[in-house]
Amino acid sequence: MCNTTDLWTECQLAAMNQSLGVPTVFLPAQPELATVSSTALRTLGRLPSSAQP
Repeated sequence: MCNTTDLWTECQLAAMNQSLGVPTVFLPAQPELATVSSTALRTLGRLPSSAQP
């Protein structure tokens, strides 16, 4: 989780998971990684390995 918006969303998902009997663990992001976009990471993950840094 990177910010309070993520926390609110994840709490809602955790409540749904709880109703299904699935535990949820929250892991806060390191401050230097908090601004990394999950969309950017997914895009990078789709690139061929030769194109990744």
